[in-house]
Amino acid sequence: MVYWVDIILLQTESFTIAIFIYLTYISFTMGQEKILKNIENMTISAKEKISQCKNILIVGHLDADGISSTSIAKKMFEHAGHNTDYLIVKQLDSITIKKAEEYKKDLTVFVDLGSGQLDKISNYIEDNKIMVLDHHQPSKKEHPNILLHLNAHLLGMDGSREISGSGMCYLFSRYYLEKDEKLQKELEKIAIIGMMGDMQLRDGAVGMNKQILEWAKDNNVVAIKKDICYFGKQTRPIFKLLEYATDPIIPTISFNHENTKAFICSYINPRDNDNFWKRWIDLKNEEAQKITGGLIKLFLENNNGNANFALKQLFCDTYQFLDEAKGTEFRDVMEFSTVLNACGRHDKWKDGVELIIGNRDNLPTITTLLENHRRCLANSIDIIKKAKIKRMNNIQVFFAGDTIKSTIIGTVAGMALGARILDRSIPVLAVSNDPEDSSFSKISGRGTKKMIFRGLRLNDAMNLSEKFGGEGGGHDIAAGCRIPNEKMDEFLEAVDKGIGEQMKNG
Repeated sequence: MVYWVDIILLQTESFTIAIFIYLTYISFTMGQEKILKNIENMTISAKEKISQCKNILIVGHLDADGISSTSIAKKMFEHAGHNTDYLIVKQLDSITIKKAEEYKKDLTVFVDLGSGQLDKISNYIEDNKIMVLDHHQPSKKEHPNILLHLNAHLLGMDGSREISGSGMCYLFSRYYLEKDEKLQKELEKIAIIGMMGDMQLRDGAVGMNKQILEWAKDNNVVAIKKDICYFGKQTRPIFKLLEYATDPIIPTISFNHENTKAFICSYINPRDNDNFWKRWIDLKNEEAQKITGGLIKLFLENNNGNANFALKQLFCDTYQFLDEAKGTEFRDVMEFSTVLNACGRHDKWKDGVELIIGNRDNLPTITTLLENHRRCLANSIDIIKKAKIKRMNNIQVFFAGDTIKSTIIGTVAGMALGARILDRSIPVLAVSNDPEDSSFSKISGRGTKKMIFRGLRLNDAMNLSEKFGGEGGGHDIAAGCRIPNEKMDEFLEAVDKGIGEQMKNG
């Protein structure tokens, strides 16, 4: 029997929870407003000096977020009457900074990089004016000629989860440009591609990412709905969608061609009227529900106590651009960001920038490039499967040499962790030859969210490279560096020890 006292307590508890949720929302909203006001004030303070710089060089990173950031900056500055040139780099080190200095522009704008390398920038770019729009951990040093340094962390945001590099560029544009509704929608769209490419939407949008998405949703730029999280819902046949599913891996299905086809055929007729395999977007609701129910059953039957975690990973918010045609790589934000990654990783970053700002003349080249990118990733995964992995106390190291391009080895390392080809309990460091300097190697480190919860901070570990004559940086979950070959063993020992301390205290 439920007594009146119980009812009062229940109502009181519900009221307390409601008040807590309300206060949390108010606190969050006030925090967002304060951040936006600070960005507005900083932008307005620097606007006059920036506007005097007629010729601008934009330097961005080669991943999807970096290309998106570069594209926003290019559209924004050209709209404001500036002349622009741009340079895309894999890593902002002494070599690439020297290249930027050679352009001799009135203003050099670093997007999606630069905050952690201000000391190096100061060493090579002494006379030019500098501006940085970034979301990576900043260094303590400032550049003497810096006009504006907008950094997520310095503004009170977590740059690995709450805002991307393209998001920082977009927020700057809101206050640098006169209001233009059409351009604002275009820049919102690009910012969303960047946040997806930076893996910040996998568990749903938080922080300023959520605010940007709300603006874009209100402007009919993007539609958001719950669906399975796997890549290729717009373009891949269903069996390809499930066969190459990695996050989470589907028991008995992932990487098993015959099992995948048999599984699908046991629930639906997978072919359309023209006998082509259906894509996920071609399925009727009842067909998608049958496949989804079958996936849930597989996880419950085969996941050895981890089914709940896997099922949480199976579904997520998915994002579609309403102005893009259904069934293309540009409708689904995840697929669009992959196209940009492919452009950057295979030295076609100019095609990526042109594509994202609206020039679709190079689509045949992009399609071929995307197919080649997928092939390279698959071949690289096979290389890792057959390779000898160096296991240390707290890290695992894979030496690729020149068998895997330095521009994709970080992506491959992350995929291998996701597919459980590598041990998911400790981070991986993937080592490749530095194409710019044979006396150096490039290292890409990757971790998982579980490792982050245990204290992993790969950016701090990669920054240890400076003690050994190298240079590095990045995020807690993904970071990189370049290191002299003769110092490799010492560096790996230091990283192994450092990460052990991080995760022990986490």
